[in-house]
Amino acid sequence: MLFLARPIRCLWFSAGSLLVASAPLLAQSNVWVNPVSGSNSATGTSESDPWRTLKFAVDNVATNGTVHLVPGSYSLASGETFPIAAARPMRILGEGPAAHVVIDATGAGAVAALIVQGNGLVRLSSFTIEGNHEASYLLRTENTVCHAEDVHLNRGLTGIYMWEGATLTFDRSSSSNNVNYGARLRWMNRLIANDSAFSGNGRSGVYCGLIYCCFEDADIELNRCRVNGNGENGVNFNSFHGANNSTVGIHDCLVARNGLSGVRAHNIWPAISVTGCTIAHNGGRGISSQLATIQNTILAMNAAGDAASGTSAVASFSSDGSLSATGGTLSGDP
Repeated sequence: MLFLARPIRCLWFSAGSLLVASAPLLAQSNVWVNPVSGSNSATGTSESDPWRTLKFAVDNVATNGTVHLVPGSYSLASGETFPIAAARPMRILGEGPAAHVVIDATGAGAVAALIVQGNGLVRLSSFTIEGNHEASYLLRTENTVCHAEDVHLNRGLTGIYMWEGATLTFDRSSSSNNVNYGARLRWMNRLIANDSAFSGNGRSGVYCGLIYCCFEDADIELNRCRVNGNGENGVNFNSFHGANNSTVGIHDCLVARNGLSGVRAHNIWPAISVTGCTIAHNGGRGISSQLATIQNTILAMNAAGDAASGTSAVASFSSDGSLSATGGTLSGDP
């Protein structure tokens, strides 16, 4: 299939009249965008002849192509309209430090800033999405596979919203200072976060809110992440039904100074595995789930207790002694 982009002029005759129509050029695999000097009437094929808006670029780049974003602010003032939807395989690549390539949805109202949807892999690299506490979701995924690396989501209502049927790998990235959640998952999603931060969000750092029992397969895997300073829970798995096949893995993470519990499972009992973590100084319980398996982990100074009664632990430490009855604990001051 050929994807088509810029218009050129074609001529033909009909009933003695000269008619003019538009036919487009072939889409390009590498396109450039500059929110200051670019034009959507340009070729877009080089940094010296760039398009102006990211929305135009994602609509017109070839499948599996790359959109190169030069440093600048991609905003209403530069001609962007929101939401921007990447609906087929592509890469969106910031050409500079992520802090200098900013998709700014300020003033766009309660809409998603960037939507990733459809079959195939969409890769996001080296940029920031800013919401000014207005955009509903800074990054929304649906029925897709998305890999975000060095992507930073700041000050939306929610940073990441995984609607359904999506896998998101979130590497060396952050979702912080959002009004509600750093990341929110619904059913049939998988979030894999590596070396990333979910900090300073008004509610939970990572929240999985599920409704329908038969469709509640949602998995969370956090590796070497920081989940701290959120207004409610660090990681919160919540549902109206008890049976599901969901899993939560939290490995080598810091979960600290959240307003309520560090790790919480409410009305649902997914398999929770916690290894090599420090879970400390949370306003509620350190780990609030009886089915959590804890290894090589320190739980300390959590206001409502370090762990639920009966929680299994191996080679771990709790400052209040709540793990002492389950064997294999560390000793001493963490």
